[in-house]
Amino acid sequence: MASPDEMEDFFPRLALRVVIRKAFCRGLAWNLLAVTATIVVVAPGSLSHAAPGHQSFRWSENFEGDDPVTLIHAYGNRIVHFAGPTTEHAPSGRHCYKLDVTFPAEGGGGLWSIPLAVPLEGTLTLRGRIRMDQAPLAPGPEPGIEAHVRLLPAGRVLGEPVFYPASDALGAWQTFEIDLIGLTRSHGASLSIERGLWAAQREHVGFALKNLHLRVRGEQGQRVVLYLDDLVVEGRVPDAVAYDAEVVRRWAPVRGRIDAVVDQWRSKVEEAAGRVDPMSGGGDARLQHWVRRAAPIVRRVTVQLDRVEQRGTISRVDHRAIEHDVRVLAHVASNLQKLAHGYRNPIEGTSCFLVPPVSGIMILPDTDPVPGGLIETIQLTAAPGEYAPASFVLRPQRKLDRVLVTSSALRQGGRMIPARRVDMKWVKCWYQSEGAWTGYKRAGPGKVLVPELLLNDPTLVRVDATTRDNHLKLRFSGGDEYQWIDDPSPVYEGVGDRAAYFARSNKDFPVRDSDHLEPIDLAAGMNQQVWCTLHVPPDAEPGYYEGFVRITSNGSTRGRIPLRVHVLPFQLATPRTFYDPQKPFTSSIYLEAHLAPRGVQTIGSYALNEVQYRATMENLVAHGVTEPTFYQNQKLDMVISNHYPSTLPAGVSERPRADDERLRESLFRRAMAIRRAAGMTSEAVYFVGINTGNPTSSEEVAELRRRVTDCVVFRRISRIFG
Repeated sequence: MASPDEMEDFFPRLALRVVIRKAFCRGLAWNLLAVTATIVVVAPGSLSHAAPGHQSFRWSENFEGDDPVTLIHAYGNRIVHFAGPTTEHAPSGRHCYKLDVTFPAEGGGGLWSIPLAVPLEGTLTLRGRIRMDQAPLAPGPEPGIEAHVRLLPAGRVLGEPVFYPASDALGAWQTFEIDLIGLTRSHGASLSIERGLWAAQREHVGFALKNLHLRVRGEQGQRVVLYLDDLVVEGRVPDAVAYDAEVVRRWAPVRGRIDAVVDQWRSKVEEAAGRVDPMSGGGDARLQHWVRRAAPIVRRVTVQLDRVEQRGTISRVDHRAIEHDVRVLAHVASNLQKLAHGYRNPIEGTSCFLVPPVSGIMILPDTDPVPGGLIETIQLTAAPGEYAPASFVLRPQRKLDRVLVTSSALRQGGRMIPARRVDMKWVKCWYQSEGAWTGYKRAGPGKVLVPELLLNDPTLVRVDATTRDNHLKLRFSGGDEYQWIDDPSPVYEGVGDRAAYFARSNKDFPVRDSDHLEPIDLAAGMNQQVWCTLHVPPDAEPGYYEGFVRITSNGSTRGRIPLRVHVLPFQLATPRTFYDPQKPFTSSIYLEAHLAPRGVQTIGSYALNEVQYRATMENLVAHGVTEPTFYQNQKLDMVISNHYPSTLPAGVSERPRADDERLRESLFRRAMAIRRAAGMTSEAVYFVGINTGNPTSSEEVAELRRRVTDCVVFRRISRIFG
């Protein structure tokens, strides 16, 4: 089932430029799911020709014969007291289906399935009755009817919600009627296409129902008793054989692209292998290291390509993985050629690789081979005023202490780009919840190492590889201390139905990165990635500027890497929309930052003092985010109750109140002024805080427009900024 947060990503923005409040999105998402619950099952039955391309379809199950239900998946412990047809509570006929199960110990769940197979195209409706006599107690998940839908031709199976009986109607039969075709328009179906299949869109695929099932889950000691009866699926659908042929026709353009990219990959693999093979068996240890790394990549890619050709489909994840392997193999072959022709590392005793600064592939300390080429020159191209990133990896042959990376000034004749315009950061790996890097939700109980911190002080976060824990350096007046930061316990209770947020006082949690790059110790044979950001001065003259990156250890120079920058003879134009070049393009993200009342000092992303708020807005503008959502004052009561100091700051006579309109007005005005000073145009204000509903008529839209116009916040905006 798709979560409300996932559904939220797909809500269209209103012309009023009002962003739906997250809390409301949850309610609306479930309403949409309830409609999508109007989406579910289909099954086989006798087909008779009714119209060109479609046939009438009807399937029913009243559980008067053999038991059609099978347990197809289970986890945890369970005690099945009864599962099968019964005469208890049958609403019609003599029998209905009963499932009575208890989940002891740590709890568990299962899928009790009825096999059904039919194309999900045309018109199909599922009707039936369900009764729940005993349900899991909160916070246990509710049981209900779900379906497995196959995405064609990939064959991927999606779990889709059908109907969940109301837990407040225990002991009563509930009737449901569901539009099954809606399953193909669900959030999960859209994600499976957009994120699951490379080069495919909705018009290239088809859907078919695989089965209908009862999903039952329970926490420790909970018991579930369900009854099911009078299932009917009917409508008009394509002939199964004809539909398979239609899916093949739809998929043909994608299959053509897949075949073409597979041919390209095979050519690149063969080319790289042809450059690597002649060097195997030699005496040069450096060459043989690279040869040994190439062989398993060739085998792995060959197997993957054979599998793709056989299936005729490829997922985005597999495409990315194969593309990565092919590129790494090309780097290996190129690096071998460089070494064979006398390449010398620019850094004494250290391999240095130029890598893409933005990539979906992690570079961890033990990544080998590194997905990059042996470095010769760092080359960048940028317009005046533009930011340009670069990245490289250092891999020393022996341990190096107090390594530092600095840039020289960049010169073109008498013209110069100062060295301070080249910002260097260490890429720090730390442990995050399983699922990090590829998603934003926890995907399992473990932790994974991910390279996502850019630090000046490499010791700001200390990582324990044995326990997979992170410790953060806190800078107290009496000296630095490390604190474990992986405690998953909640910090605050929410207020009403509003979610809590995480923040700590900077008095108790004084974390601060260094204001300049600090030295780092490098272990032998391990990678250290460096991130370089060049900010070209807005008034820089066009042309080629040259300088170097110096690497030192214990104060002694180990080598230099040439740095060459091409400054373009124009400035980048202000972004405009694709549909109307006269209209400005707005870039926005969800941002819940509050400008907090004076005296609030926290470490977090929510309640910010003026220095933090200004730095956040300036950083967003520097990264191209021109209009982040505006959340000011929406949780001001939490900000004050959780973070305002017990001792009033100097010059403050009374504790602020969240309902003080003068305070709210003052904070609102100041926050807007800071945003504009940072470079935000305020041409669009994405305000988070109005429940928009889901208007479908002109009258409802007009009412929403009136509420937005009357909103006190929007009145303030118009009064302050026109």
